[in-house]
Amino acid sequence: MFTQGTTIGGIIVERDGLADFFKENNERYYHFTTPDESYHGLVYTDVPLPNFTLRVRLALLRDIGASQSPHNSWLLLQTIETLGLRVDKHSDNALEVAKFLETHPKVNSVNYPGLESNPDYDKAQKYFKDGKASGLISFEVDSYEAAKAVIDSAKLFSVVVNIGDSKSLIVHPASTTHSQMNAEELAEAGINPTTVRLSIGLENPADLIEDLNQALN
Repeated sequence: MFTQGTTIGGIIVERDGLADFFKENNERYYHFTTPDESYHGLVYTDVPLPNFTLRVRLALLRDIGASQSPHNSWLLLQTIETLGLRVDKHSDNALEVAKFLETHPKVNSVNYPGLESNPDYDKAQKYFKDGKASGLISFEVDSYEAAKAVIDSAKLFSVVVNIGDSKSLIVHPASTTHSQMNAEELAEAGINPTTVRLSIGLENPADLIEDLNQALN
């Protein structure tokens, strides 16, 4: 999704041996192990090709037209050219913002694997190139109302739910993307009512910190 907010796309990566997995879990993945009458009884797991990808191409693409438009493909090609540079900047900015949030008296905790205090810090250093842990941060405040107040008070951050934009984004999941859930459902989904989520963009991190500081106070 790191496409500067212009479009959205993705790829399918299929691992080896997926046919055996489908057969072992036949009740759940019967679409792959039973004859597809729309293709003259084709059984996808009998074909020596990537089974999941094959069914996506033959059935889902046919049925729902899940194919990227030429214009969206062009936009992705343009933004991929600067992806590496932008991810580095997203990550560097996010680390500065996360360090600030970690010291703020009105922030109870910060979840960002680039912080040495994070339980996943060692994994981030191992698996992310140069320890660059992306631009995604979440942090906890005292209450649902306090989290909404931060969203309402932010000026530089855009209140948008997507991630990876060149602009910095802020969202309160409990009152937006997951607002249809009750307290029990939120807990089951791992959504804390006091969580604020950030997608740090390419702006000057000092400006982002200043905005968050005034929003929190």
